[in-house]
Amino acid sequence: MFYTQAKSFKPTGLNETTPGYVLFQLACGGAAGATATLVTQPADIIKTRIQLTCQSPATSSLKYAVCSIYQDYGVLGFVQGFVPRMLKRTLMSAISWTIFEQVRTFYTHFTGLN
Repeated sequence: MFYTQAKSFKPTGLNETTPGYVLFQLACGGAAGATATLVTQPADIIKTRIQLTCQSPATSSLKYAVCSIYQDYGVLGFVQGFVPRMLKRTLMSAISWTIFEQVRTFYTHFTGLN
């Protein structure tokens, strides 16, 4: 979803045969990875807290996890570890989407199929 939105900002005249197109694909993939990380980070923090405090049913609830994160760290607790995770997912997404697009272009060119 984020990758498709990023690709919609493609400059006029840029296509698969243009020399800078691979860089554009890398940038779109990176932007998609960074955006996905920003959106999913709080939920991932809450999920991890629930998994780590599953000794009793009272401490493994969503409400308990959210309240304990907020009490321990404040609002910033929901974005702890954002930078390393964003760097990892940005690079991973940029490389994955670029490889996918290049293989798809190669396949389409040689088979004539979409």
